Amino acid sequence: MLFLGRTNVLLRRGIYGIVNAHYDDYSYYPQKAFEMYCQYTDRVEPFSMDECWLDLTDICGAGDIKQTADEIRSRIKNELGLTCSAATTHGRGV
Repeated sequence: MLFLGRTNVLLRRGIYGIVNAHYDDYSYYPQKAFEMYCQYTDRVEPFSMDECWLDLTDICGAGDIKQTADEIRSRIKNELGLTCSAATTHGRGV
């Protein structure tokens, strides 16, 4: 990981091109995660390339939502090798 402070020092010295972008990966992994989310509900609303909301209201009881979120996080880690965060709420306005 290259921290912002170190990046600024390198840029001031005229050292460019040290961070390679992996656009193929950045589109591949969110798509795979989205496909995984759709296995839980058809109510998946993308918010950005790597963020979305899942409405689990109809498939989970209140106690099961956290368990389902933990299961999704675990699957993403095991199947895609990525970490992710998940939050549960009564609405999107949090």
